Amino acid sequence: MPSIWINPLKDRRWDNLIDHHHQSTYFHQTSWARVLHRTYGYTPYYLVTSTRNDILTSGCPFFLVSNLIQRRRLICLPYTDYCGPLISSERDRTSLSDTCLSMNHNGGISYIEVRGDTGFPRMIKQTYYKRFTIDLSPGVSEVWRRLSDKSIRYSIRKAEREQIVIKRGESEPELNQFYQMNVLTRRLHGVIPQPHKFFRLLFNEFIENQTGFLLLAQKDKKITAGSVFLLHKDVIYHKYNVSVPWSKYLCSNHLILWHAIKWAIKHGLKTMDLGRTAPDNIGLLSYKRHWGAVETDAPYYYYPLPQGFSAGGENDSRYRKIKKIIRHVPSIVLKRIGDGCYRYLA
Repeated sequence: MPSIWINPLKDRRWDNLIDHHHQSTYFHQTSWARVLHRTYGYTPYYLVTSTRNDILTSGCPFFLVSNLIQRRRLICLPYTDYCGPLISSERDRTSLSDTCLSMNHNGGISYIEVRGDTGFPRMIKQTYYKRFTIDLSPGVSEVWRRLSDKSIRYSIRKAEREQIVIKRGESEPELNQFYQMNVLTRRLHGVIPQPHKFFRLLFNEFIENQTGFLLLAQKDKKITAGSVFLLHKDVIYHKYNVSVPWSKYLCSNHLILWHAIKWAIKHGLKTMDLGRTAPDNIGLLSYKRHWGAVETDAPYYYYPLPQGFSAGGENDSRYRKIKKIIRHVPSIVLKRIGDGCYRYLA
């Protein structure tokens, strides 16, 4: 059957597809689409194929990104490291590809972007980012052995000596403290923070559906760091790692991640996904490698290849200049910029 466009927020068949497809991720879930839609106002257009009985067989999630600054684009998916097509057969791939790429010619779309391990024929493959995952299947002892002794194991032991306490954040005030730390952390790195609304919606989704949790570190009952962890099948995703600037010496974030790894292994999860990293971010690359993570390409596919600022990536000289400016913007101003402008960074 020909491929069609659906809205996953109104069509429950999409959830059934991701439940059964072996390549689905947390970011394929309807809950993630709902968070993006309610935060940024963009509309999900998910391209699918189905059987004669209307059971979905393959699909590719897209958001139509359109605003006053940028031209219309189809992105799979915005604000997401990777979330590629879910393909069950080559026939489905061809059907999805033909319908998708026709939007560039007939639908007024400037370009199409797919962030995943596989794209569609005629799309141009770019392998700028790296993806890092930790194999949890050997168990706690083996995962611990693979950690760098001089950096990761040392930092975990130091946090334990400092009597850092790890707890789950389950209240609105704790979420607000996490958000404040996120603003400070993003400012330090020279990037605009996500809107507070984004974290509130994400928090409500994973609390309600039990598909994630917020871990906070405390020193003498003061919160020093936090991380969000998202869950899908046998994978745990490490996202939004933040801290207060003065607490770096406590190594709180190391203990948070180690706590999450032990929890994941105890509950039968097989993989810790540490997300993507730009190749010029040497510090973060080194940090993830020291956790014993496996490094692979995180390809993105384009049709046609975008031009201008959006094509430069994180090594673009204009991007680096903007980061320097952001580091000097007061936090209260940066919050307002994030609330009002982050939707333009898709």
